[in-house]
Amino acid sequence: MRLWYVIGASEPHAFYKSTVVLVKSTQIALYLSVALLASGVAAAAVNRHLHEFLMVAGLLAFYHAVM
Repeated sequence: MRLWYVIGASEPHAFYKSTVVLVKSTQIALYLSVALLASGVAAAAVNRHLHEFLMVAGLLAFYHAVM
């Protein structure tokens, strides 16, 4: 599968396929953000730096999912 096509020479379902890939990416990021935020809450009692890292990573994954 090519990433770029000449204008007017793309395959018929290129937009549909790219939309499906975008939706899958969003779903994965949303599930990843839930997992990271939950593990960040669990890590709060163990390690402060790990807690901060996981919470920020969860927020970034959630931002990717909704934007």
